[in-house]
Amino acid sequence: MYCDYYLEFVKWCYRITTGVGPLVSLVLLFIIYKTRKSVLKDYQTILVLYCIHDLLFEIVCLLSYLQSNIKVDVLIIGTRFGVDQPQSVAVMAALYLYSMYMLLFMLLVSCHCRYNVLKNVHNTNKKQWITSYVTINVLSILSALLTIYVLLEEGNVITKKYRDDICFGESTKNYLEIDTKKLRVRLLIGKWLLTLFIVYGIAVWYGAKTLKLLSSSAAKYSTRTLTTQRQLTKVIIIQGLIPMITSVGPLSVTCLCIIFVIDPKGMEVTLYGCVSWIPVLNALSTIVFIKQYRQFIVRIWRTKKFNHSVTSRTSYQ
Repeated sequence: MYCDYYLEFVKWCYRITTGVGPLVSLVLLFIIYKTRKSVLKDYQTILVLYCIHDLLFEIVCLLSYLQSNIKVDVLIIGTRFGVDQPQSVAVMAALYLYSMYMLLFMLLVSCHCRYNVLKNVHNTNKKQWITSYVTINVLSILSALLTIYVLLEEGNVITKKYRDDICFGESTKNYLEIDTKKLRVRLLIGKWLLTLFIVYGIAVWYGAKTLKLLSSSAAKYSTRTLTTQRQLTKVIIIQGLIPMITSVGPLSVTCLCIIFVIDPKGMEVTLYGCVSWIPVLNALSTIVFIKQYRQFIVRIWRTKKFNHSVTSRTSYQ
């Protein structure tokens, strides 16, 4: 009944996020480059990696246009990449999962590296992020490979029974039908759900440790450092809340519907539209909450406005 409305919501989410998202990420990369000698010197690599994975996720969203429907004991995944090729659907789903997991895990890298930088103020080793980054890459790749394996083993070409009763966009031509009663499928879905809660549990734990460290060792830091760290705290909170609202909530509901065989009445279609906002809001929150980045944008805008005004007056004279 509401299929058309859900599809329209997803379509506009994809249009806006894949159009605006890369632009915002590139603007942030430009700002980081221009302010590299004065702002967050110990944290710039993490911000750059965040931008890269934001861009990767946006590219994957644009290529795959992944969607899913939940029926009784059946999960149907669709993509506009290919026609009646379950293997390509499994690959796209795994690639989508890898890029989304990397965005979620980057929150852990961010929290971990920030804590270590504050804890070891005089530490000259600036490569602390490498171990964390390599670890989350390995975990994300293993998760993607496990997803491909399970989907290929348990997935089939969509049957005629469901082909006329699905809610997908017109561009979606390739489907994979998965029997959710199978143990391997249920374990995979349970792993997705558990990973989300573990990631945010660790992020909250690191956040609490960092705030405690800041308050107990405030005398060691300059006023500027404390101010910047407070701004960074806001950014990390937002970067945690954005996926929590746009992915953890909808994805948790979807997983629980599959596990407990509940019909979500087509609302699962909106999941991918919600998740597509993560990269845009990640980059935007960084620009808005880091004062120096915000001021850099304001200076550029004022300079352009002033130059335009001077040019106009000169032309008039």
